[in-house]
Amino acid sequence: LLEFSNHFNPGLVLQKIKDTVLYEEQVLCYTKLGLHEDALGILFHKVRSYQKATDHCLKFNASSDVNLFLVLLKVYL
Repeated sequence: LLEFSNHFNPGLVLQKIKDTVLYEEQVLCYTKLGLHEDALGILFHKVRSYQKATDHCLKFNASSDVNLFLVLLKVYL
């Protein structure tokens, strides 16, 4: 639901949930803030899903200023 909403402040929500296990919600907030490296870090290290991290790259790479697959490689290394 939050993924499609523009009626919340992702920075404010992130402040409230960053020290919780709401990892998917954190990824959503980081993504909305354009902080894909942080989002990929959570997907890879906390969620432990290379598939979700790859899917994130596929979904957002075209609209990103950087190659998200290279960012994912940096997170991986």
